[in-house]
Amino acid sequence: MKMENQTNQEAKASEEVTLPALQKEVNSEIAQQKEQDKDFLIRLQRYSKLNNRPVEEGKMKDHPYVKGTKYLPISFMEMALDRIYFGLWSTDNFRWTVVMNEITASIDVKVFHPVAKVWITRTGASALKVMTDKIPKEIAGGMSKQDQNKWHLDSDNKKPNALEAGGFAKLKAECFKNAVQSIGKYFGRDANRGFEEEFTNLMTDVDAEIARARRMVSEQVDLCQDEEIKKDIIERILEAEKAGANTPEFYQGIYFELAPSDGDN
Repeated sequence: MKMENQTNQEAKASEEVTLPALQKEVNSEIAQQKEQDKDFLIRLQRYSKLNNRPVEEGKMKDHPYVKGTKYLPISFMEMALDRIYFGLWSTDNFRWTVVMNEITASIDVKVFHPVAKVWITRTGASALKVMTDKIPKEIAGGMSKQDQNKWHLDSDNKKPNALEAGGFAKLKAECFKNAVQSIGKYFGRDANRGFEEEFTNLMTDVDAEIARARRMVSEQVDLCQDEEIKKDIIERILEAEKAGANTPEFYQGIYFELAPSDGDN
């Protein structure tokens, strides 16, 4: 019993690992690597964040047939691949199988990661129902549900040209979209999901923090009405940047000097 309680406690402790704790663990591990390795991982992280930024407003469309469902047009996905992967993407290995009156299919979408310098493959899948003729009225009334199902499974009842009018091409397109969605939020990965997980950096990206802090200070400098104070702040920033002392903490200190206090409202 004691061993069982200990196991339960360990499992509970494992479940309670917080994101900050995970970030600390990752940064501690990375700190032991060479600087060039850390730089490479940070650049990978930045690129992952690029793929996981929100889709621009208006790009997501209402599904024409499924109420309450959003989707990204395939044209947006293709253009996004052209932009983010510089046109270095392709489709391969489109394959399908007939299962009764349905066709299941999958396709591989490959993108060349510009940072990792490797080809990454995402596989997408979908299915297509082969449309059949409507059961004639004179026999439909006397058919059981099972007999009706058998009617629709009989290939002799398939609609003429059921796949010729874009049906099979649509199946390929749905497989493509399913594959591309898995790349990231920007490609519609979280569309129609009840819960969305935001991308969070695990590694500390000092350059990104410095750039963000500098932008915040720059905004406050532009709002400053006192030319003497503005001149002094700019000189201090330039000196710090020249000396390599422009840390996030440095910019934060400048920001709080310029930011209006509650008493100024």
